Amino acid sequence: GCRSLVTIPASILSSGLSSLDRLDLRGCGLTAIPQEIGCLSSLKELDICENNFESLPASIMQLSRLTYLYLSKCNMLLSLPELSLSLKWLDASNCKRLQSLPEIPSSLEEVDASVFEKLSKHSHYDENERAYVSSSIEFWFTNSMKLDDEANNKNLADSQLRIQHMAIASLRLFSELAEPCILKGPIIVLPGSEIPEWFSNQSSGSQITLQLPQHCCQNLAGFALCAVLERSDSEWAEFDVGCRYSFEMKTLSGRKHVRRCCVMASYQITKTDHVMLGFRPCGNVGFPDDNLHTTVSFNFFSNSDTAVTCCGVCAVCKSQREQTQHFYSQFCYRKLEIG
Repeated sequence: GCRSLVTIPASILSSGLSSLDRLDLRGCGLTAIPQEIGCLSSLKELDICENNFESLPASIMQLSRLTYLYLSKCNMLLSLPELSLSLKWLDASNCKRLQSLPEIPSSLEEVDASVFEKLSKHSHYDENERAYVSSSIEFWFTNSMKLDDEANNKNLADSQLRIQHMAIASLRLFSELAEPCILKGPIIVLPGSEIPEWFSNQSSGSQITLQLPQHCCQNLAGFALCAVLERSDSEWAEFDVGCRYSFEMKTLSGRKHVRRCCVMASYQITKTDHVMLGFRPCGNVGFPDDNLHTTVSFNFFSNSDTAVTCCGVCAVCKSQREQTQHFYSQFCYRKLEIG
């Protein structure tokens, strides 16, 4: 990077670069990002890591095609504005002064019924090596230490609404992808050691079992997942964190089992505890018509020595509004007892 660049002339951004789809300004010593960055209407990838600005302009929301945003090691960065719904990857790791997550949109969008129709037809067994595209959305805030303590309490309190927004964006992305594709959901990773309170099903350790109410079985969109990963003294090794989950359905004719496994994210070992939050869409589970009782058992895992110290799960159902043909996501808040 050009360490002495300091600023980008606004005139360059506002004229003649509307077709630019990738901009790399890593390590340039930038102290500010001009509002005119919003004029880059074709921009898909923006790398502004290792710079010295304290904030991003609100106009970054205008970048409707922005898919990848790299902000790691921006040690002066204090806050983030609302970001484009097109964003699939945000790396704000090692931003030592970052105090808050991106602003949350003021209203929750609805999900059209056609999205859930495609979801209900998607089979877990259709996914293979040919599926090189996925509906994943990942926001990384690892080692952004100012997100701990008081600031982190607010982030955890807001996490339900944030996951809802990201889940809806992920489902819409899935509906737009051509087959074959891998069905994935959003992930947020940030410093912390607590499961948010809205996860009514919580457990110490890496395993948890819950019962699905009958109405949720017929309208199941997926599960909100949360795992706390302990700190490690290792040096920046990368490993996978995932979740195996199994449905046990009691029917008039016996029992049926359906097993699934998902890799939530590839994770870098850190010096403090971190919380991993996400949503996993289910696709076609195949609930039988004579289903009487369903339990789901979850086992979070990592392929390293880093332990999952506690976990939480919340079923997410879809409900139909009376006046419209649209659907919206609904979290099951009630504590579900195993019977």
